[in-house]
Amino acid sequence: MKHIFLFLLLAVTASPAISQKNDPIVSFDGIGQLKLGMGKAELEKLLQVKFVLKHIHVDGIYVETVQAKYLGKDVELYLMRSEEKVAIWEKVSLTHPIFKTADGMGMETDQSTIINKYKDQLLIIHPEYSAEGNPTNRTTIILANIDSYRDAIIFTMANKKVVAISVGPTPQFRHRE
Repeated sequence: MKHIFLFLLLAVTASPAISQKNDPIVSFDGIGQLKLGMGKAELEKLLQVKFVLKHIHVDGIYVETVQAKYLGKDVELYLMRSEEKVAIWEKVSLTHPIFKTADGMGMETDQSTIINKYKDQLLIIHPEYSAEGNPTNRTTIILANIDSYRDAIIFTMANKKVVAISVGPTPQFRHRE
């Protein structure tokens, strides 16, 4: 009887781990098992959530922002209209310290560390401005995928420290193939 109880206990506690491996690595492809370009149905299955689209295929808008949890942490997913898959995942924004690149760049990493680490790669660095056109204390560092230019890891900096990471298309090369 003890063995059956232990087996059931292990099965119940392991099931969420099976659906979401503990893999918070940020790459040009996405985060862990979440890969850019996945369809809405694939995302829903992997994240065990149902997304209700309020704009895509409803009112002609081509993008939709949805909130979800990955590895128990909040993520913001940007879905893009797609005829063949209803909606595909195009971009994600992250603010939790668990999410890092394979070489350790994540929340609180300082600006000079990122610049030095990726000095031989394509970096696009620019300040951010308020709606009124005034400079803010934020800077964006875009690490573009040298193979395609379209894919990027985008570090949002405040006071020269990472406060958010996005993975998705490089804004400057969004439509370049």
